[in-house]
Amino acid sequence: MRYVFGLAALAVVLVVLLFAFDPAYQDMRADRAYYESRSQALALEERELKLRERENISPVVTSAAAGYYVLGAAGALAVLAVGLHSYYMRRVPLVAPDRRGLLPVARATIERDEITQIVAAALAAYHRTQLVAAASQPQPVPHTFNYAPKLDGRGAAAPAADSAVIDAPALPAVAPGFAEMLSSGLVGPGRPLVLGYAAGAPLVGSFKDIYSSAIGGLPSSGKTTTIRFLASQAALLGARFVLVDHHHEKEDGLANTLAPLRSAFLCAPARNNAETLQALALVDEMFQSRKSGGSPDRSPVLLCVDEFSALMRSPIGGECAEIIEQLNQEGRGFGMFGLYSGQVWLSSRSGGSELRYSLASSFVHRMHRRQAALLLPDGEGVKVERLDTGSCMLWRPSGEVVQVQIPNTTAADVERVAALLRKPDGSLMVAKPEQATTALQSAETLSPDAARAAGLFLAGKSPADIVLELRGVKTSEGRRYQSALDEVLTLLRLGLGGVR
Repeated sequence: MRYVFGLAALAVVLVVLLFAFDPAYQDMRADRAYYESRSQALALEERELKLRERENISPVVTSAAAGYYVLGAAGALAVLAVGLHSYYMRRVPLVAPDRRGLLPVARATIERDEITQIVAAALAAYHRTQLVAAASQPQPVPHTFNYAPKLDGRGAAAPAADSAVIDAPALPAVAPGFAEMLSSGLVGPGRPLVLGYAAGAPLVGSFKDIYSSAIGGLPSSGKTTTIRFLASQAALLGARFVLVDHHHEKEDGLANTLAPLRSAFLCAPARNNAETLQALALVDEMFQSRKSGGSPDRSPVLLCVDEFSALMRSPIGGECAEIIEQLNQEGRGFGMFGLYSGQVWLSSRSGGSELRYSLASSFVHRMHRRQAALLLPDGEGVKVERLDTGSCMLWRPSGEVVQVQIPNTTAADVERVAALLRKPDGSLMVAKPEQATTALQSAETLSPDAARAAGLFLAGKSPADIVLELRGVKTSEGRRYQSALDEVLTLLRLGLGGVR
């Protein structure tokens, strides 16, 4: 047994020696050592690269941060400079040159409104010079006035409706009141339409000098007087009216101020959204009838809307805008016009710029220049901020802008016009009876629906057609049609002056 263990130990020693001195084993150990050394070398290189990257990035980050600090400091200095400049501009009287190349003007002079006083004094001196020069000229005698009457078939002189010649006595520089104009014959049936007073003389024309017009201005600037003035003349010239006034409770509202002319109303004033849609539908039907040739009538019809911007912002603003825009663009050729009064004329509050651009003229009273710039050509809006009550800038369809004074027209004047138009039986006396719009019963209680029903009947529509137009009910709908027919027949009796 001893020899066996000895031989085993000797064999183990021999195997170990063989592996120790075997070339393959030696190569394996060398490869492993080489691998470990290379791994350590690569790890060291990687650490060196990271250190170098940090060293390279640090200067860039530092430079960027420094740049941000510099920009922030520059911005703070700029804000400080603007603030100091603004303070300096308010505290120190600077001199700023005028854009038109005139002499520099001191800021304090502008702030104290001395420029206005200087200009006013210069204008006063100029007018005094003109008056002295005019006084030295020979004055015209009556036989030198230009008077060219038009004769009707009976030989009587008939005034020219569109003539710009006024055969009236010389008027003062300040516009007279409407009562004085009416007494002197300057306004009345068959007379030219007076648009206002410019430079102390009446500016005359016709409905073609208005078409559809915006009447803008702040409260108490003269809008209501302008509406009274134009509507009173229109009534004397045979016009009929459709009024929209959602603020009818106001004493000086459109419906109340024109109430004496109720005999010229085509329907009762629309006071809410439902009545407004009916009234505009009535206007649209009259327009379409005239446009299609179904009605030869061309007597003037005026759609008058108060607080126009409020109507455009209402839930029915979109529907109203479509009818009004079409009327503005095409109605003038068929005797249909519009007067729209409002304080705010931004696109968002006046039916959009397309609707505002469809207006052919505007009477702009005192208001903010930015608002006025939406109703007047460029550069004209600044003139309205200092206008006196009753004065306005008139932008005519020809493109001319004229400052005019609107003659004072009171509620009593409207009453007087109504009395002149009323026959002994209380009915309306229009300028051209053969061109009366319809045979409708003119009454303050006549609703837009009744006026529409009567208008459709007089245009040749059958009761069934009227029921379909007004109520959207067909003859095949049985009881529903019978109920709608009863309503329409009642409307026809009201509209045509039958049993109430």
